[in-house]
Amino acid sequence: MDKSFISIKKMYFIDTGGETQKELTMQRIRCRGLVLGLNLPTIMHHYHHCRSYVEYLPYYELEKKYGIFDSDLEKIVKNKYNVQKAKLKGLDKEALLKTLNNMNKVYKDFPQIENAIKEIRVIEHLYGGLNITPDIQDNKCIMEVSRNFYGDENIVKEQYQNDVKNGFHPKNTKYEDLGNHELGHCVTYEIIKNRYADKNLIIKDWNNDITTKEIVAKAFNNLGVNDKMSQDLLRNNISKYAKTKYSETIGEAFSDYYRNGKNASILSREIIKIMRGMI
Repeated sequence: MDKSFISIKKMYFIDTGGETQKELTMQRIRCRGLVLGLNLPTIMHHYHHCRSYVEYLPYYELEKKYGIFDSDLEKIVKNKYNVQKAKLKGLDKEALLKTLNNMNKVYKDFPQIENAIKEIRVIEHLYGGLNITPDIQDNKCIMEVSRNFYGDENIVKEQYQNDVKNGFHPKNTKYEDLGNHELGHCVTYEIIKNRYADKNLIIKDWNNDITTKEIVAKAFNNLGVNDKMSQDLLRNNISKYAKTKYSETIGEAFSDYYRNGKNASILSREIIKIMRGMI
C-alpha cells in the first residue's frame, strides 16, 4: 500500500483566513479531516474567494518539506521511555539509545523517577553532552541533548574518555553514564519537591544547592569526616567535576556508583545509600 494513504489523516492544510483583508495570512493547520469552519470555507468572518486549499503530499514529501512526523529514533524514544515529546534530529541513534538504556540501572533503585522525563530535545552546547531542567509547572523534567557531542558517537566517546583520563569524570565511567549523572539530578528534584508545598521554595532550594549540600554533609557525617580538607579530598576522589557544586557531587556520584558498584568511591556509595532512604 502507498504509505501516503496511511498518513492522509495527518495531512496539513493551508489556511489563508483572517478577520479582515489585512489580516489574511498563510497558516498550516493540522487536522484529521475536513471540518466546516476550520479547513472548509468559510473559515473566518472576512469573505474571500479561495478561502483555503488542501495540498496533498505523500508521507515522504511532507516529512521532507515540513518535518512534521517523528523519525524512527523519536518513535523509539517516545514508546520505550514514555517520553511525551522528542525532537532528536541530528543526533547519533546508537549514542543516544546506549545512554538511555544505561539509565535503567538507576530506575531499578529509584522507580519513583521512571517517568520523570517528559521531553527530550536537541540543543547546541559546546561544553556539555546532557542537561536536565525541571519544569516547575508539572514537576517533570526536560532532558536536553547537545548535538555538538551526541551528533556523533565517536565525538562524545572521545571527549568523555579524555575527561576521565584527566580526572574530570569518575574513573572507569563511559559516556553512557552521562544519563545516570542527569538522573541524579532527577532524584534530587524528586526529594526537593516532596519537601515543600510552596513552588517558590522548591525553586530556591534547587537554585541554591540547599538539599544537595545537606545530603553531602550527612554523607560526610556518616563517614566520620569532619574537616574540610578531607571532605574536599573525598569529593575530588569522585571527580574534579564533583567539586564544582554540591549538585554535581551527587550527579557524579550516580555516574560513579552505577558504573563501578562496590568499587565506587566511598562517598559515592554513601550518597546513594542516603538518597534511597529519602525518596
